[in-house]
Amino acid sequence: ALHGVNAPTAQSFLNYILLGSIFGSIVVFRSTGTTLRDTLRLHGWKYFFVSLIDVEANFCIVKAYQYTTLTSIQVLDGFATPCVLVLSYVFLKVRYRPAHYVSVLVCLVGMAGLILADYFHNNRDTTSKSGSDMALGDFLTLLAAFQYALSNTGEEYFVKSRSVVEFLGMLGFFGSFISGIQLLILERKSP
Repeated sequence: ALHGVNAPTAQSFLNYILLGSIFGSIVVFRSTGTTLRDTLRLHGWKYFFVSLIDVEANFCIVKAYQYTTLTSIQVLDGFATPCVLVLSYVFLKVRYRPAHYVSVLVCLVGMAGLILADYFHNNRDTTSKSGSDMALGDFLTLLAAFQYALSNTGEEYFVKSRSVVEFLGMLGFFGSFISGIQLLILERKSP
């Protein structure tokens, strides 16, 4: 952003290409009795949606760096933890101990404090335009954290029922196509 380059999708595109190339090759050449065609036919749409959510989470978090502070992003990204706890409880039937809930409560209180600090800082500083920008950055970070929670819960589902290698290969495969299309649409004219 300092040099006029705005390419949040391009920053993740190579990661998905590498994931797809490395782990996708293992999936294609494995000898487990399940073919790639069977995997795509039975589970492809699920992998697609998890990949879509993951790509958009990466987009939102990288975009947030343009609007808010590194500290805000690091603290607010912790919102993924309570979201994963709730999603895992509801969809994966995971049960947690009271200490987990207390920890999540502490996490939420800390995030609320940071959001309030940003709000009061922005209201005091009327000379800069960072008020709405910081709010947008905080919102993008919280959105990314929720999307990461969805992606991580989907990953947990696949790892329990399929394999880590298959998940990473499919994430790379679908993530490459999704981020590639998004790259062409949104960042075609970026310097």
